[in-house]
Amino acid sequence: MVQGMFEELLCRGFIMGKILQKNLPITAIVVNSLCFAFAHCANDGINLLAWINLLIFALTMSILRLQTESLWLIGAFHSAWNFAEGVIFGTSVSGIASFDLIFKSVSRKNHPLINGGIFGIEASIVDLICGIALLIIVSYRYYIKSSPANLHKMDQQD
Repeated sequence: MVQGMFEELLCRGFIMGKILQKNLPITAIVVNSLCFAFAHCANDGINLLAWINLLIFALTMSILRLQTESLWLIGAFHSAWNFAEGVIFGTSVSGIASFDLIFKSVSRKNHPLINGGIFGIEASIVDLICGIALLIIVSYRYYIKSSPANLHKMDQQD
């Protein structure tokens, strides 16, 4: 659980924060997301699908950080994801083997697109579909809340 929060502090806190100080939100989103995804490149079982899924996760967390201005929320989300993936479901977490307390998941070598193989569910099509859906929802909510028309309405209500 500490690892998820540390990664968020480093990527969305430090790296993104430094770039946001220069008022470059799109650059901040892209640069810290690429750093996050590349930081996992040495993990066991990494492949293109896993890397894309990590990038989608990072983009989603970056937009959530902008939307909520909270590192605690994204750190908690990331830590809960890692905890559920490893401790509850007993799968590898980004290629790092974990111990199982509730369920024991065994990867089937014939179905890596479904179960992610040794990298874990983060290298699966299931994660890709869920990640894209979450990115669309978070992006849409951020766009709606930050659109000039909505900002103008909020100013008039005050």
